[in-house]
Amino acid sequence: MPLLIVNIDPKYFINKLTTNDPLYININLEGGTSDEILAYSSSIIYKFETVGVKTFDFNEFRLKYKELYDNYTNFDTLILIKATAYNPKFSIPS
Repeated sequence: MPLLIVNIDPKYFINKLTTNDPLYININLEGGTSDEILAYSSSIIYKFETVGVKTFDFNEFRLKYKELYDNYTNFDTLILIKATAYNPKFSIPS
């Protein structure tokens, strides 16, 4: 699978966000590879634990931290967002 290129507005890196602020994310595949069959997901990682997961059908999406998790105790703690793309036609056998 080609490399994912995640585009986030640079203002999100300069200013602190509140839990109600929307975060707009755009994901593209390296080399202009077609992404029509892919599905996308994002996970929020807080204090080294995954606390929320959301899936999307399109490569552009919006999310708010509060929609996925609402038990933040220390707002100076770093909150990470992990973006993933996958082909839903293929699965790993269990």
